[in-house]
Amino acid sequence: MKKIIFGIVFFCIPFFALCQNMKPSMMVVPADIYMNQKGWVDADGNNDYIKAFKNDNNLRLAVIQMSEFMGKRGFLPVLLEEKLKEIEEDQMFNDYYSGRDGDEIQLNILDEIFNMSKPDMKLEMDFSLIPSGMGQAKMLYTLQAIDSYSLKGISSVSGTGQPGLKHDIATLLQESIKDNMDDFCQQMTDHFYRTQEIGREVAIDIQINVDDLYFDDEYEYYVYDMDDELSFIIEEFFKRNTVKGMCKLTSQSDKQLKFREVMIPTVDEKGRSMDARSLANKLRKMLKKEPFNIPGTLKQIGGPGKTKLILGTK
Repeated sequence: MKKIIFGIVFFCIPFFALCQNMKPSMMVVPADIYMNQKGWVDADGNNDYIKAFKNDNNLRLAVIQMSEFMGKRGFLPVLLEEKLKEIEEDQMFNDYYSGRDGDEIQLNILDEIFNMSKPDMKLEMDFSLIPSGMGQAKMLYTLQAIDSYSLKGISSVSGTGQPGLKHDIATLLQESIKDNMDDFCQQMTDHFYRTQEIGREVAIDIQINVDDLYFDDEYEYYVYDMDDELSFIIEEFFKRNTVKGMCKLTSQSDKQLKFREVMIPTVDEKGRSMDARSLANKLRKMLKKEPFNIPGTLKQIGGPGKTKLILGTK
């Protein structure tokens, strides 16, 4: 018994040591309510982050200051403004593109950025200055931490700081958050470590785009020792390639499957970060081989936590 216990402890030490050395990455993003109230939206009503950062110096300073604060708390800040410049240079934002199957998909600029940089968490920030006379103001702020993959809330906090010079955004923010962030940051950290253990939650849609293929078609797949419908074989794939087989088939027809609460490892066997596209691509490669011989194409339909596999076309 002692040998078994020692073996378990010895095995666990590298994992916990690795987790302790890892830092959660996060990106501070102005909240939708802030963007709308300030008028930083385009003609279609979408948030125009590039315009906001070019014209709203208070926003720039607040985001930079908050990112620096989170960096001192053990997080790895990914700066939105820097990523916006990369997107602008590459002319990627809000581009329509047509897939080989003719599908037209539009990703908004924030989805593009999160697919590129893949921060663990998004920190939505709203703030306003309340005049208090004599050139001074108080800062009212609200922060909400959101998982970048599942888009589920992690933690939130709000507060009001002491009066200060209304043009000194950095000091106003520091005074507002200095005594109100411990629990907020701890919940973010706990969520990150919990994700390393139970997996990262993503969503994957699978759609058939040709007339002569259906999910109730039957195949003999010796790798899984199965002689069954394609939908059941795909379900088995998800059970075998998720953390503890955790996933839910929430919608099913003869042409479409929707998997939700799909818990994937944070990294693959080579140590590369995993997202929804990574797992869907593994399924695509399996289905293009014998006995299926089904070509497929991946389409990003949101941030790193959601993707679509279209079968029957390449």
